[in-house]
Amino acid sequence: MKKTYKLLYSLIFALGLGVVSCNDDLAMPPVPVPEAGETGIGTWDNPMTAAQVLSGFVNDSIAQPWATGYIVGYCNTAVSNTMSAASAVLDPNGCTVATNILISYKNPLDEAQRATLTWEDCATVQLPSGPVRNALNLSDNPDRFGELVTLRGTTGSKYCGAYGIRSVSDYVWGDKGKESTEPEIAPVPYLWQGWDTSSDFNTYRQEGWQIRTVSGSVLGWGIATNNNQNYIVATAYSAPANEGPYEDWLVSPAVNVDNSVSKTFTFTMRSGYKGDDSTMEVWLMKDNEPVQQLQANIPEAPADGYSEWATTTIDLSSLSGVIKVAWRYRTEHGGNNCTAYCLDNINIGGAPEVIYAGLDGSAASINWTYENINLGGLSTIWSWTERNGGHYLYGTAYSGGSREALAYAVSPVIDLTGMTRIRAQFEHAANYQRNIKQLCGFVVRIAGESEWTQLPIPNWPASGNWDFAKSGEIDLSAFEGKQIQVGFKYASTAQNADSWEIRNFQITGKSK
Repeated sequence: MKKTYKLLYSLIFALGLGVVSCNDDLAMPPVPVPEAGETGIGTWDNPMTAAQVLSGFVNDSIAQPWATGYIVGYCNTAVSNTMSAASAVLDPNGCTVATNILISYKNPLDEAQRATLTWEDCATVQLPSGPVRNALNLSDNPDRFGELVTLRGTTGSKYCGAYGIRSVSDYVWGDKGKESTEPEIAPVPYLWQGWDTSSDFNTYRQEGWQIRTVSGSVLGWGIATNNNQNYIVATAYSAPANEGPYEDWLVSPAVNVDNSVSKTFTFTMRSGYKGDDSTMEVWLMKDNEPVQQLQANIPEAPADGYSEWATTTIDLSSLSGVIKVAWRYRTEHGGNNCTAYCLDNINIGGAPEVIYAGLDGSAASINWTYENINLGGLSTIWSWTERNGGHYLYGTAYSGGSREALAYAVSPVIDLTGMTRIRAQFEHAANYQRNIKQLCGFVVRIAGESEWTQLPIPNWPASGNWDFAKSGEIDLSAFEGKQIQVGFKYASTAQNADSWEIRNFQITGKSK
């Protein structure tokens, strides 16, 4: 395998880092230990509790989890933008603030619970303008005080000085969210997964990957990042030690082995910090149900630290039609008393391997450089830009008018030694498209040289919007065995300067 195996990362992947709040705080949420009620994982049918939200709990596998609680008041921002005994109002009467509410695991309509309710029991909820704010704010809806509501938004960061829910996008009255179904993804002829496209599991959900929680209060699986490389980990480290059993399945997208390059299945795994009664199994699935346990090389976990990576290779020659593969993680205990299993380099059906992945749309920064030939009087042509929580490489020479310009966005050196069937692909968007197809393009050069070779891009995005489209595969066979750099050429005229957005670049190939 071309991909370098990664080192151990901190196992608290399910907790995540707090982000900047409205008061510019940075904080690490603690392990959630709710004072009341069952813990939840953030799915529509098992939402987080208000106590978990208040503790700063996040689940990295769900970008916008569901959380449930009683509406108990609001933060009076006219007094202070920070939650305190003075600013927290635990009463709907006279409310003039529509931008937020407070929720709690305590029911304010229950006399006993109301008697012990304080502002420190409350999680903040940001209400963006629109239908959600119109329905939930106590200024317009004082009769909603005490209602149990389940909200969908982001958790793990502070709003008005307290951990809460930001950017609420949906809600349901009661203790459950809205039922969701996994998207139907057409079977693929082969599948490679090295988890390097993104550190957000939702990216892989869109490709057909699923996490199924059978029991327990955590999803169990999450992406780990170390030295800009990823793998996926099964663990109940962030879960309460004595509230097991925890059982979570990681299920692959569907693969039609009749169309595969080879009927084989391989993956690598390591295990660490042996705990009591923790197991990992691998299963063949058909029609979304497990039908056969597969014999896999699951390394024994040491008591401290991690085992070496071990490779499993399974012959699928006896199979036909559409299959899925699933990894079943089960442990009786959470916390420090469970084994962690790291999974990587999954190849079902002889898929090409990921040689290089860059321009991750979820990354805050990139290690590409820019070669500016003519800036047209501007300070920059290329930049790594954020919009609506996502990032992309952005090239434009339009600023108050079009400028004549030429600049390249350039990758690090990529080693293609020992690889064949090499292909590149990416996602891109371009709204106006005046002359972008004629002047801009994808380029490659031998490392250390200055001359670029431009290769055709099979698919361009539709004009008239900023929707991303897949480029299609670009053949790099001419550079087999070389060390290369790839790049994106931006060029414009004084009459027409387009704007180009690019993300999730990838080069794949096969080991010789």
